Amino acid sequence: MTAALWLAYLYLISDVFRVSAESLLWLGGYAVEPEELRAILAFIPTLGHYAVIVAVNAVLLLAWAQYNRVRFRGKDRRRPMPGVTLDDFAAMYDVQVAEIAAWQSARILVVHHDETGKLTAVEMPPNGLSGLVRT
Repeated sequence: MTAALWLAYLYLISDVFRVSAESLLWLGGYAVEPEELRAILAFIPTLGHYAVIVAVNAVLLLAWAQYNRVRFRGKDRRRPMPGVTLDDFAAMYDVQVAEIAAWQSARILVVHHDETGKLTAVEMPPNGLSGLVRT
């Protein structure tokens, strides 16, 4: 597949190779001027305009990066969030801290929610999966 794609690519740009070869022969004095050479030479000023636009964009981006580097030097705004404690969980779910600790130590935990997403019940099967088997 890769070889086929490379062959297709080379076929599509074969005119570039042909015009380049004809131009080199013309520069060496061995052939007449290629027809496409005038169109290529007419396009060169446009490339110059593109180069100016690229240079201006590069200068603007570098200036913006330098401005931000000076402005935010020494300020670390990306601090990690503090860890969630058992007290935070207990307050969020409106249960005792001991229940949260028991939930964390359980191998299997079945949590039930109502239609609004509020916690309604928590089950901890005593023997692993045996309490969860449904027939």
